[in-house]
Amino acid sequence: MASDDIDWLDTQVDLTEALNMSVLTTPAGLEGGPETEGDSTGITLDPEPVMTAPAVTARPRGTDVRALVAGDATAAAPPRGLWSRLTKRGPSPQEIALRADQRTITQPLPAPGVVAVANVKGAAGKTPTVVTLASALGVYRGGGVAAMDVWLRGTLARATVDHGSTLSILDLIPQIPSLMAGGARAADVARFLRYQPSGKFDVLPGPVDVVDVDEHGHGRLLPPGLAPGDVWDVIEVLQRQHQVVVVDTGNNDTDLAWQAVRDRTHQLVVPTKLWRDQVNGAIAVLETLADTGYADLAANAIVVITHAHRDLDRVDPKEARRYREFFLERGHQVIDLPPDPVIAAHQVIEWDALQPATRRAALTLGAAVIEGLVSAMSTRKGLR
Repeated sequence: MASDDIDWLDTQVDLTEALNMSVLTTPAGLEGGPETEGDSTGITLDPEPVMTAPAVTARPRGTDVRALVAGDATAAAPPRGLWSRLTKRGPSPQEIALRADQRTITQPLPAPGVVAVANVKGAAGKTPTVVTLASALGVYRGGGVAAMDVWLRGTLARATVDHGSTLSILDLIPQIPSLMAGGARAADVARFLRYQPSGKFDVLPGPVDVVDVDEHGHGRLLPPGLAPGDVWDVIEVLQRQHQVVVVDTGNNDTDLAWQAVRDRTHQLVVPTKLWRDQVNGAIAVLETLADTGYADLAANAIVVITHAHRDLDRVDPKEARRYREFFLERGHQVIDLPPDPVIAAHQVIEWDALQPATRRAALTLGAAVIEGLVSAMSTRKGLR
């Protein structure tokens, strides 16, 4: 029996059972009502069903179910498939938004792009934002994404899978001349990177410790920062193998390395918790950029509201709404990165371990970033 015959038969069986249900009769003593015996309620079930329907064996071909119910078994059925098309629900608003973000995040870029993640206050969520954003871009674009740390006291190394490697950006910089030579291969760069299997992106971390060990085993402090030329060259090396470079900038916007990243940035992402200090840090970044010749970069910044575990319990709702409206009124796209136990643990962040809501928010952020990169590259052609 064909599947559509089975579906029709099930429908008719349900109709038959509904029509054959026993009905309540009127109480005894009322005109037309049967007498009851020993029933104090005065209500009994009629032993003879009032209505019956003919038993259903098989649907005559070319017959409409609605016509059968109306008693006309000769009416023609609608064309095959029409009923399912008429009754099929369209995609929900959530499904439409999901498909739109997937299309946007996978669109091609005219050139390699640089995304800076910046807030001059700590605990704003910069590193989690870098990792989740790079993961969303890597997963949906199929790779071609690198994340790097230009602050030598950054936490990107601790938030990503290290594969036992201790190499950092400080080890790559001395090799820049050979890596920028014509004979350099992808594997020559890859040995300095840490591939993230879950997020499908590469990481060039800063050093894990602020104390280095020289060739004689003596401890020494790391240099105070990276030279701007070294930062530009590292970005250039990464862009030869990657479409998008996401940079964890650190907390000091007066640092030369921070400013070097600013000069190569196409899209700015400003993470902040809805706490006074972190919001002030985000505002400071935007205002400083606007006052120093980077008004477009500041105006087009995407603001990411980050949350660790139970962060929402510490935020006054009225104050949080006021902070959010501040950024919205200034034309910024505001995206929430919801609370997630993996992020709250301050350990390695892997895409597959994140909550579905976190991955969905990261997809939205990734789509907004790609859209911003495409727009920025059409207007800021002087950037490498």
